[in-house]
Amino acid sequence: MGIEPLATRVVELVALALLSAQVSSAQLLGDDELARARTAHGQLQEHLTGRAREALEDLQQHPESEDNRADLRKQLGRFLLARPSLAYELDHIVPKSLDIEPADAVMNRVGSALNRAAREVGSFHKARIE
Repeated sequence: MGIEPLATRVVELVALALLSAQVSSAQLLGDDELARARTAHGQLQEHLTGRAREALEDLQQHPESEDNRADLRKQLGRFLLARPSLAYELDHIVPKSLDIEPADAVMNRVGSALNRAAREVGSFHKARIE
């Protein structure tokens, strides 16, 4: 088990779960992936300290930010190197291969849909005023 690939899998899965909670109309993860993401997120909330904890809090505030995801990947990797038992637990929670889009690709897709919806609402209101 490599720590960097594990940190990447964990962060992408947790970021998508956080995004899914923010965009209630979009089901970004399947039921199994969402359950695993919530379990992994709970483990991170319970165990992370120091700079890794700060990186998780930043991601929770803005899961769409690639910078926040990169920071948590880096901090989580360092944290897991010092705590192999947590790395082992997370490795068994998060699937070895994620059949999900990376969080930034999802955000681009969701952002485009929101922009289209805003333009449609704007056009509707403009048509009603005229």
